[in-house]
Amino acid sequence: MTTLNKVNKAIEKHGVMLKKGTNYFYFMGIDADNQYKADAIESIYSPFIRCMTVNEWLEYVEQQLESI
Repeated sequence: MTTLNKVNKAIEKHGVMLKKGTNYFYFMGIDADNQYKADAIESIYSPFIRCMTVNEWLEYVEQQLESI
């Protein structure tokens, strides 16, 4: 089962964390030095974290970070 904690554990090595907004998810830097990474990752517009598996969330972050 996909949970916010599991996704954040998977993506923390990239210096970002996933946050829940109203009907969407967005990324923040774990610290100020990593905020530029979070800014490069597009938000996901879905009210449910289970719209992707933990591995799909990780792959999404890695794909988005390739562009920076």
